[in-house]
Amino acid sequence: MQNFIKQDKFSSFWSWWVGENLNLSLESRIFHSFSLIVITALILITPINYFNNLIPSFLLTLEIFLIQCLTYGISRFRNKFTLAIDISAININLILAVNYFYNGGINSPSLLLYAVSLFLLLSISRLNKLPYWLIVNVVCVTVIATLEYYYGEDMVTPYVNEESRLLDMFATYIISLALIYIGTLYLKKSYIAQKKIVLEKAEALKVLNDEKDKIFSIISHDLRTPLANIQQYLEIANTVELTDEERKVIRTDLLDLTKNSLELLNNLLHWSKNQMEGNIVNKRYILIEEELTLTFNFLKSFAKKKDITLEVILEEKISIYADVDMLKLILRNLIHNAIKFTPTGGIIYVNMVTEKDAYLISVADKGMGIKKEEQDAIFTLSTKTNYGTHKEKGTGLGLMLCKEFAEMQGGKIWFTSKEQEGTTFYLTFPKMES
Repeated sequence: MQNFIKQDKFSSFWSWWVGENLNLSLESRIFHSFSLIVITALILITPINYFNNLIPSFLLTLEIFLIQCLTYGISRFRNKFTLAIDISAININLILAVNYFYNGGINSPSLLLYAVSLFLLLSISRLNKLPYWLIVNVVCVTVIATLEYYYGEDMVTPYVNEESRLLDMFATYIISLALIYIGTLYLKKSYIAQKKIVLEKAEALKVLNDEKDKIFSIISHDLRTPLANIQQYLEIANTVELTDEERKVIRTDLLDLTKNSLELLNNLLHWSKNQMEGNIVNKRYILIEEELTLTFNFLKSFAKKKDITLEVILEEKISIYADVDMLKLILRNLIHNAIKFTPTGGIIYVNMVTEKDAYLISVADKGMGIKKEEQDAIFTLSTKTNYGTHKEKGTGLGLMLCKEFAEMQGGKIWFTSKEQEGTTFYLTFPKMES
């Protein structure tokens, strides 16, 4: 456990210095990582050069250390990444050229450092700069190799013995290996992370497209069908002589079709608004009896058409901190669903009670219940739409809206259900300090 805590602290510490908390570009974060590694490596290698009496190398590594600290600061704290890269790249190429002549030429690790420096530059530079830095590197190495070929006898050999040369070669190799490994590992991890983000976005886009297709399907079928039926009823009423009883039946059917179409249209409009611009949650303290009496009375009259009793049981003066319009939409959908799937003569109970840390609302029926295999998708557009006890058609959109609106207000919604025994939906809102 202690090791995990230490590792987590180190990870946060490293992320801050790299700049991951600032949402910087991948190239700048890689540059910061390499800079920190180079600075740390130079803190170790500079004293080695000094104690091995490699004074030119000591001065060069000291200069690189100071310049690297400068460029890191410019990029990390001034957000001037391109300028930092240009300064660092020019400095490294010049310093390595000088180091080549004062550190033994081909018998020193200078060419290895050139190769490593090119790898680092290609890893972090902008795409349009890659050919430029490649040409600069090749030209520098060609020039210094040519100069050594013609003036090799003037080359300075600072090593006092073979052991110091081997130590310098080995230390440089280890540092270069570490830089290549860490750089490659960082690139690989960054690639995997970016790939994961792309896949997540693609999956989210697929879900949105599926939802859009479902909405268009609802509009084209479920909304068009009742409107077509209304048109058909009106044409019959205008062209055929009907008895008073037949006209009464048609008026009743037209009213039902209109109400169902309006409910569906309201849900569609709420969903569309939520998807396009996001709903603004206007939460306030709602006194349930005052705010929702009309809604409950309307739903009771709607239930009576199927001879269903709607029992609303409230604690006195119960007050919930919520958005009243969203709460009405949630309750309308939950109670409409309960009515739809409750047989004639049934009872639906709406209870609102105060618990220790929350307000609990429940809508319970003794109707058809939800099939077990359909329960996991009940709050999504993937849910299967079923017919009610009187062949009422649903869309599956209402419950998805209920979940979205409940969570937007900090609430939760869930249900329990058994086939042919009924369903109970639960809705909770956290208590707020007055």
